[in-house]
Amino acid sequence: MYNKLRSTGVQPVRLYGLAKVHKQGTPLRPVLSLPGSSYDNLNKTLAKYFDEIEEANIETNTQMAREILEKTELDSDESIISLDVKSLYTNVPLKEAVEIALKRLYEQVNPPETSRKTRKKLLNLAVSKVHFKCNG
Repeated sequence: MYNKLRSTGVQPVRLYGLAKVHKQGTPLRPVLSLPGSSYDNLNKTLAKYFDEIEEANIETNTQMAREILEKTELDSDESIISLDVKSLYTNVPLKEAVEIALKRLYEQVNPPETSRKTRKKLLNLAVSKVHFKCNG
């Protein structure tokens, strides 16, 4: 695992903003650019494990999402909602999210070969205390 996650010759994570031109005052949406950073291999490795968990696969292609939703039948006590990125990511309780992710990951038929404790450390590293560069 060390060799899989080890990074060499990496650049720092970059923080920049994308203008939300459709909103009044043109606020910026913060973006952390991770490709080529020390977090890149870690995130790619973790993503592979979560590909097998249905709840972790969020469709971002509008056309495909529409087709999936058109085929989805809801029970009378179910609803579909849409969340703006602003209200979604900045309010996710990270500790709870990591615990839920671990629970789903280790409940599957073929859980990862690494211990839950190790995977928890890796998840926490990937989602919190990310060192980044902004304006030098």
